Amino acid sequence: MDWLRLATMGPTWEECKKIALIPFKNDDELIGEILKWQDCYNHTRKLTEDYSSKEVSAYIFYFFSTHLGRLKTCLARLPLEIQEDLFKTEFVDVGAGPATYTLAWYANIISRNPTQQLQKSYLIEQSMNMRKAADLVLDYYLRDLDCRYYNNIMSLPEMGGTSTYFFGHSLNEMNVEIVISEILQKNPTYLFFLEPGTKQSFAKMLSMRTLLLASNQYQVIYPCARSEICPLERQKENWCHQYVDLRFDPAIEGMCQKMKRDRKRSPLIFHLYKKVSENSKIQSQHEGIHFKNAEDQKGKIVFSLCKNKNGKNVLEEKMILKRHLSKAQEKQMAKILAGDIFDTRLLPDLSPSELELERGPVKK
Repeated sequence: MDWLRLATMGPTWEECKKIALIPFKNDDELIGEILKWQDCYNHTRKLTEDYSSKEVSAYIFYFFSTHLGRLKTCLARLPLEIQEDLFKTEFVDVGAGPATYTLAWYANIISRNPTQQLQKSYLIEQSMNMRKAADLVLDYYLRDLDCRYYNNIMSLPEMGGTSTYFFGHSLNEMNVEIVISEILQKNPTYLFFLEPGTKQSFAKMLSMRTLLLASNQYQVIYPCARSEICPLERQKENWCHQYVDLRFDPAIEGMCQKMKRDRKRSPLIFHLYKKVSENSKIQSQHEGIHFKNAEDQKGKIVFSLCKNKNGKNVLEEKMILKRHLSKAQEKQMAKILAGDIFDTRLLPDLSPSELELERGPVKK
């Protein structure tokens, strides 16, 4: 198995055919099934709802195939020591579906270190047809993985070591207050959220963030520079989400083109929290992140930051005149995506006054 390809690009079309519950007569039938419930998946899907074999098979070809590569890009935005620590934990896939992120998690581990011992995996999934698909996925890719199914967080067994609870497109189905209560009872080491990049999803994620920090038991690792008040609590017009650039199997990409869906530049909401240690609390992992994709305007590059300033999280806008940049720097700056870590080393030849040519609050 080419684990790096799987972690980066997801499955091939032929692999999807092998793990789908039922075949489709043609592409039109498959695309019609995907479109029929795509909005439901992103906005209103319920955890207790079961899906037909046809729906789950459509999920495999579209969501499963195009979501796998998201994790690798998100992990790359974390400090290396955090990545290494995450991969030593037991993995709990909350709302696992067909084991999409369980596979992505272990594909990233194996592609980095094929000899690393894999920790146990726990899949929380109530849909029987999703479990059937997960069985096919795990049997095809990870036959020797030690994993078990559970119906909810509270049914999980006690874990002897560290653990990561991973919410992949599942928090948008759940009651935040109930999830918080269960998390605080179970005390996982890490909380990893990878949700749709929508305004509705951010509203839930912001509620989750507020309650987690209020508990004084968790701190933000990403995306925030500090575990302080989010500046967007006072700006209802904006919402915090990130973008990732992805590549897919040519046949998967062809299907997306037929649907007129651009999955290569994908919006999402990625948050990571860590249990507060008795001995230390991480104050800041980075200077800040890019709040929006960079804008290439006439004569200048404009980008917005969410950064730490005097112990607070604030939004700022920066503009850099292109005459201060080499062609290589200009090209690199124009590629900046929302969610990328801000790094002044991208502009080593600029003085502070040139780097901060204009600055101020992000416009509403």
